[in-house]
Amino acid sequence: MRLMKSGIKDYSQWFPQKQSDISNALSQDNNQEGEELTHILQTFVPSQLPKYFRIVPLPNGIVCWLTLLLQKLPAKE
Repeated sequence: MRLMKSGIKDYSQWFPQKQSDISNALSQDNNQEGEELTHILQTFVPSQLPKYFRIVPLPNGIVCWLTLLLQKLPAKE
């Protein structure tokens, strides 16, 4: 609702595999640390990254808030 009230249009868009390497890598549950994954992406798909791109951990406050929200979801049987 906040986006709509602000006049922001949000929609999903499909990109061919070669144009979505970054989003694919970030959406995977992998074991690389942020610095390691950043280095991999800068090495293999530098054209898809902004100049000062880096991956950093979420602040503890956000992690706690997300954990609380997840705990409120109904359990799947």
